[in-house]
Amino acid sequence: MNTKFKDFIKTPKGKLTVALAAMLLSWVFLLFNFSDSLGLTLPGEQKKTKLKQDIRKKKAELQTLEEKIAKIQLTRKRWQEMKKSAWNPVNDGDPELLLRQKIENAAKKHEIKLNNIGTVRINKINQEFSFAEMDISVNLPLDTLIKFISEIQQLKPAIAWRRLSITQPFRRPMPNNRRRTVFSNTDNALTVSANLRVLVFQPENGTEKQEKDNAGTPALPKKNNIQQGGQK
Repeated sequence: MNTKFKDFIKTPKGKLTVALAAMLLSWVFLLFNFSDSLGLTLPGEQKKTKLKQDIRKKKAELQTLEEKIAKIQLTRKRWQEMKKSAWNPVNDGDPELLLRQKIENAAKKHEIKLNNIGTVRINKINQEFSFAEMDISVNLPLDTLIKFISEIQQLKPAIAWRRLSITQPFRRPMPNNRRRTVFSNTDNALTVSANLRVLVFQPENGTEKQEKDNAGTPALPKKNNIQQGGQK
Protein backbone atom coordinates (compact mmCIF):
# COMPACT_ATOMS: atom_id res chain seq x y z
CA MET A 1 0.00 0.00 0.00
CA ASN A 2 2.92 2.32 0.73
CA THR A 3 4.17 1.76 -2.78
CA LYS A 4 0.79 2.59 -4.25
CA PHE A 5 0.57 5.78 -2.11
CA LYS A 6 4.04 6.86 -3.16
CA ASP A 7 3.17 6.22 -6.79
CA PHE A 8 -0.08 8.15 -6.29
CA ILE A 9 1.49 11.28 -4.83
CA LYS A 10 3.91 11.40 -7.72
CA THR A 11 1.02 11.89 -10.09
CA PRO A 12 -0.45 15.40 -10.64
CA LYS A 13 -3.68 14.30 -9.01
CA GLY A 14 -1.80 12.97 -5.99
CA LYS A 15 0.23 16.15 -5.64
CA LEU A 16 -2.95 18.23 -5.74
CA THR A 17 -4.60 16.01 -3.12
CA VAL A 18 -1.60 16.35 -0.76
CA ALA A 19 -1.51 20.13 -1.27
CA LEU A 20 -5.21 20.47 -0.49
CA ALA A 21 -4.83 18.30 2.63
CA ALA A 22 -1.90 20.41 3.83
CA MET A 23 -3.88 23.61 3.21
CA LEU A 24 -6.83 22.22 5.18
CA LEU A 25 -4.58 21.31 8.10
CA SER A 26 -3.10 24.80 8.00
CA TRP A 27 -6.55 26.42 8.19
CA VAL A 28 -7.50 24.16 11.12
CA PHE A 29 -4.29 25.15 12.91
CA LEU A 30 -4.89 28.85 12.29
CA LEU A 31 -8.52 28.70 13.41
CA PHE A 32 -7.56 26.86 16.59
CA ASN A 33 -4.74 29.20 17.56
CA PHE A 34 -6.13 32.54 16.41
CA SER A 35 -9.82 32.19 17.12
CA ASP A 36 -9.79 35.24 19.44
CA SER A 37 -8.10 37.44 16.83
CA LEU A 38 -10.51 36.19 14.22
CA GLY A 39 -13.37 37.23 16.47
CA LEU A 40 -11.97 40.74 16.54
CA THR A 41 -11.40 40.74 12.79
CA LEU A 42 -14.90 39.49 12.05
CA PRO A 43 -17.10 40.98 14.80
CA GLY A 44 -20.59 39.79 15.45
CA GLU A 45 -23.73 41.88 15.16
CA GLN A 46 -23.53 43.03 18.77
CA LYS A 47 -19.98 44.28 18.32
CA LYS A 48 -20.91 45.94 15.04
CA THR A 49 -23.74 47.81 16.77
CA LYS A 50 -21.41 48.94 19.56
CA LEU A 51 -18.81 50.09 17.05
CA LYS A 52 -21.44 52.13 15.20
CA GLN A 53 -22.54 53.74 18.46
CA ASP A 54 -18.94 54.59 19.34
CA ILE A 55 -18.41 56.13 15.89
CA ARG A 56 -21.53 58.31 16.26
CA LYS A 57 -20.39 59.37 19.73
CA LYS A 58 -16.92 60.33 18.47
CA LYS A 59 -18.45 62.27 15.57
CA ALA A 60 -20.64 64.23 18.01
CA GLU A 61 -17.63 64.96 20.23
CA LEU A 62 -15.64 66.09 17.19
CA GLN A 63 -18.45 68.40 16.08
CA THR A 64 -18.69 69.92 19.57
CA LEU A 65 -14.93 70.45 19.64
CA GLU A 66 -14.99 72.10 16.20
CA GLU A 67 -17.77 74.45 17.35
CA LYS A 68 -15.76 75.44 20.43
CA ILE A 69 -12.68 76.09 18.29
CA ALA A 70 -14.76 78.22 15.90
CA LYS A 71 -16.10 80.30 18.84
CA ILE A 72 -12.59 80.78 20.20
CA GLN A 73 -11.32 81.88 16.80
CA LEU A 74 -14.26 84.29 16.39
CA THR A 75 -13.64 85.77 19.85
CA ARG A 76 -9.96 86.16 19.09
CA LYS A 77 -10.78 87.88 15.80
CA ARG A 78 -13.12 90.31 17.54
CA TRP A 79 -10.50 91.21 20.13
CA GLN A 80 -8.00 91.79 17.35
CA GLU A 81 -10.46 94.10 15.61
CA MET A 82 -11.13 95.98 18.85
CA LYS A 83 -7.55 97.20 18.87
CA LYS A 84 -8.43 99.62 16.07
CA SER A 85 -10.59 101.90 18.21
CA ALA A 86 -9.18 101.12 21.65
CA TRP A 87 -7.16 103.63 23.63
CA ASN A 88 -3.50 102.86 23.00
CA PRO A 89 -1.21 104.54 25.54
CA VAL A 90 1.62 104.51 22.99
CA ASN A 91 -0.37 106.85 20.73
CA ASP A 92 -3.02 108.36 23.01
CA GLY A 93 -1.15 108.87 26.27
CA ASP A 94 -1.93 107.77 29.80
CA PRO A 95 -5.71 107.22 30.17
CA GLU A 96 -5.59 107.76 33.93
CA LEU A 97 -4.55 111.36 33.27
CA LEU A 98 -6.05 112.25 29.91
CA LEU A 99 -9.52 110.65 30.13
CA ARG A 100 -10.51 112.97 32.97
CA GLN A 101 -9.03 115.91 31.07
CA LYS A 102 -11.07 115.08 27.95
CA ILE A 103 -14.32 115.04 29.94
CA GLU A 104 -13.49 118.30 31.69
CA ASN A 105 -12.69 119.99 28.37
CA ALA A 106 -15.96 118.77 26.86
CA ALA A 107 -17.85 120.25 29.83
CA LYS A 108 -16.01 123.57 29.65
CA LYS A 109 -16.77 123.86 25.93
CA HIS A 110 -20.48 124.07 26.75
CA GLU A 111 -19.98 126.00 30.02
CA ILE A 112 -21.07 123.05 32.13
CA LYS A 113 -20.02 122.91 35.76
CA LEU A 114 -19.66 119.31 36.88
CA ASN A 115 -20.89 118.59 40.40
CA ASN A 116 -18.54 115.67 40.75
CA ILE A 117 -15.91 114.04 38.57
CA GLY A 118 -14.30 110.91 39.95
CA THR A 119 -10.83 109.54 39.51
CA VAL A 120 -10.11 107.21 36.61
CA ARG A 121 -10.14 103.52 37.54
CA ILE A 122 -8.41 100.80 35.53
CA ASN A 123 -10.24 97.45 35.46
CA LYS A 124 -8.27 94.68 33.81
CA ILE A 125 -10.02 92.35 31.35
CA ASN A 126 -7.10 90.17 30.24
CA GLN A 127 -3.37 90.49 29.58
CA GLU A 128 -3.88 93.00 26.76
CA PHE A 129 -7.16 94.82 27.43
CA SER A 130 -8.62 96.80 30.30
CA PHE A 131 -11.32 99.40 30.93
CA ALA A 132 -10.54 102.93 32.09
CA GLU A 133 -13.69 104.31 33.67
CA MET A 134 -14.88 107.21 35.79
CA ASP A 135 -18.07 108.62 37.34
CA ILE A 136 -19.53 112.07 36.84
CA SER A 137 -22.59 113.96 38.09
CA VAL A 138 -24.04 117.26 36.91
CA ASN A 139 -27.18 119.39 36.91
CA LEU A 140 -28.11 120.90 33.57
CA PRO A 141 -31.03 121.52 31.18
CA LEU A 142 -32.03 118.90 28.64
CA ASP A 143 -30.73 120.81 25.60
CA THR A 144 -27.33 121.28 27.24
CA LEU A 145 -27.25 117.58 28.20
CA ILE A 146 -27.83 116.61 24.56
CA LYS A 147 -24.94 118.83 23.48
CA PHE A 148 -22.70 117.37 26.20
CA ILE A 149 -23.50 113.78 25.19
CA SER A 150 -22.90 114.62 21.53
CA GLU A 151 -19.56 116.23 22.38
CA ILE A 152 -18.36 113.16 24.25
CA GLN A 153 -19.56 110.83 21.49
CA GLN A 154 -17.26 112.63 19.05
CA LEU A 155 -14.15 112.07 21.16
CA LYS A 156 -11.49 109.65 19.96
CA PRO A 157 -10.73 107.03 21.15
CA ALA A 158 -14.43 106.29 21.55
CA ILE A 159 -15.83 106.77 25.05
CA ALA A 160 -18.88 104.70 25.99
CA TRP A 161 -21.69 105.56 28.39
CA ARG A 162 -21.78 102.46 30.54
CA ARG A 163 -24.48 103.90 32.78
CA LEU A 164 -26.57 107.05 32.43
CA SER A 165 -29.17 108.06 35.01
CA ILE A 166 -31.37 111.11 34.45
CA THR A 167 -33.80 112.37 37.06
CA GLN A 168 -35.75 115.57 37.52
CA PRO A 169 -35.70 117.26 40.93
CA PHE A 170 -38.94 117.77 42.78
CA ARG A 171 -40.62 120.92 41.46
CA ARG A 172 -41.85 123.11 44.24
CA PRO A 173 -44.65 125.54 43.30
CA MET A 174 -44.05 129.21 44.04
CA PRO A 175 -47.36 131.00 44.54
CA ASN A 176 -47.48 134.18 42.50
CA ASN A 177 -51.10 135.01 43.10
CA ARG A 178 -54.27 133.17 43.93
CA ARG A 179 -54.95 132.12 40.35
CA ARG A 180 -51.43 131.27 39.04
CA THR A 181 -48.56 129.08 40.16
CA VAL A 182 -45.08 129.72 38.77
CA PHE A 183 -41.80 127.87 39.10
CA SER A 184 -38.23 128.99 39.63
CA ASN A 185 -35.82 129.39 36.70
CA THR A 186 -33.88 126.26 37.72
CA ASP A 187 -36.89 123.95 37.52
CA ASN A 188 -35.85 122.75 34.04
CA ALA A 189 -32.53 121.39 35.29
CA LEU A 190 -31.98 117.64 35.25
CA THR A 191 -29.83 115.66 37.65
CA VAL A 192 -27.50 113.45 35.68
CA SER A 193 -25.14 110.78 36.97
CA ALA A 194 -23.14 108.61 34.61
CA ASN A 195 -20.31 106.15 34.33
CA LEU A 196 -18.01 106.67 31.33
CA ARG A 197 -15.44 104.20 30.16
CA VAL A 198 -13.02 103.52 27.33
CA LEU A 199 -11.38 100.31 26.19
CA VAL A 200 -7.60 100.38 26.65
CA PHE A 201 -5.18 98.18 24.71
CA GLN A 202 -1.83 97.77 26.40
CA PRO A 203 -0.09 94.37 26.11
CA GLU A 204 2.07 93.59 29.12
CA ASN A 205 4.93 92.19 27.06
CA GLY A 206 5.12 95.26 24.83
CA THR A 207 4.85 93.23 21.63
CA GLU A 208 2.61 95.84 20.01
CA LYS A 209 5.26 98.56 20.45
CA GLN A 210 7.97 96.22 19.18
CA GLU A 211 5.95 95.33 16.07
CA LYS A 212 5.32 99.02 15.45
CA ASP A 213 9.04 99.81 15.66
CA ASN A 214 9.96 96.90 13.40
CA ALA A 215 7.33 97.62 10.76
CA GLY A 216 7.64 101.36 10.84
CA THR A 217 3.86 101.73 11.01
CA PRO A 218 1.43 101.24 13.87
CA ALA A 219 -0.11 97.79 14.18
CA LEU A 220 -3.80 97.75 13.43
CA PRO A 221 -5.81 97.50 16.67
CA LYS A 222 -10.56 96.51 16.90
CA LYS A 223 -13.62 98.31 16.75
CA ASN A 224 -15.04 99.08 20.13
CA ASN A 225 -18.51 97.59 20.01
CA ILE A 226 -19.33 98.53 23.58
CA GLN A 227 -22.79 99.95 23.53
CA GLN A 228 -24.06 103.00 25.34
CA GLY A 229 -25.52 102.16 28.74
CA GLY A 230 -29.27 102.29 29.30
CA GLN A 231 -31.03 105.48 30.21
CA LYS A 232 -33.50 105.87 33.01
